[in-house]
Amino acid sequence: MAKTRFFRVAVEGATTDGRAIDRQWLLDAAQTYNRETYAARVNLEHIRGITADGPFQAYGDVLALKTDTVEITVGGKTEKRLALFAEIDALDPLVAINKKGQKLYSSIEISPNFAGTNKAYLVGLAVTDSPASLGTEMLQFAASKGDDSPLAHRKQDKANLFTAAEEVSIELVEETPPADPTTGLF
Repeated sequence: MAKTRFFRVAVEGATTDGRAIDRQWLLDAAQTYNRETYAARVNLEHIRGITADGPFQAYGDVLALKTDTVEITVGGKTEKRLALFAEIDALDPLVAINKKGQKLYSSIEISPNFAGTNKAYLVGLAVTDSPASLGTEMLQFAASKGDDSPLAHRKQDKANLFTAAEEVSIELVEETPPADPTTGLF
């Protein structure tokens, strides 16, 4: 298993699909989350499988939640918004999927009135490639520092740090072969 650092899983406000994430939900979720009360599992695309194998198994567990204010740029304007951060214990299949560049983002599952408490609670966390929340962070399992990093053996010096991987778009151009100088002589 791989325990993650806290990473951003949701930001208050409008989502990409026309819904809204309420600020109070994020505050409640961070305040009330307790694995002994109800442990949120990590699933694939919000689908819970009925067997322990196959593509829709559990991929880990949410260990802890916290909130913090972040800056996010929407429509060219930078705004301060409340964000929810999660720490998860990822199972090996999730780490393997992540290394393949798949299901890199997260999507929260919130119960707005959990067990009749009038408080919101995180009941699940999905990994996805199309999150509804703005500002979710990419899952990274190889960004640790020091000798515990799975990339430690690739460093020239153990004190060197790797930067976080950022998604880039690589555009290929078609090259035309140079003209053959012998063509057209006869």
